[in-house]
Amino acid sequence: MKMVDKEKTLKELNEEFHKLKSKIGFKAEFEDLDKAFSIKNHVLKEGYVSDNFSAQLRGRIIEYFNSGASYLHGLLLPNTQNIVNMNESKLFDQENKKIIGQVVGKCMYLSSKNTLINIEGKKDEEGKFIDEAFSFYKKEFNPEMVKVMLKVKDYWSK
Repeated sequence: MKMVDKEKTLKELNEEFHKLKSKIGFKAEFEDLDKAFSIKNHVLKEGYVSDNFSAQLRGRIIEYFNSGASYLHGLLLPNTQNIVNMNESKLFDQENKKIIGQVVGKCMYLSSKNTLINIEGKKDEEGKFIDEAFSFYKKEFNPEMVKVMLKVKDYWSK
């Protein structure tokens, strides 16, 4: 992507974000959402800001959580054909796995909620969804992922 295109796309992203924020009334700031979910990188990779930016933003958030949930799921139910999964799964006791399962469950809750918003077209739910997803990221998802990844990193460093 050319630098001019990148600048134009990022400017459009900024404008669309602020329009959307005032329209649907969520509290999260762009910088915070971008830091959590790599919104800029996602839009630049896609090459455009969607006419339905709310769906694009929510889709990116869900893509992020689904990726994390998929990894965590492998810790809970490791693929017996995957030595990495098998070794990493052994690092976590039942209490850890219970917490990991709760995080996976919340990711799936948000994913299904987003799908329902899309299917039913409930625009009034979009702002609440974005704030709920960001709150979950800050309070539960990110702290738990840090704990998991520190344990995994320490294991593989040996």
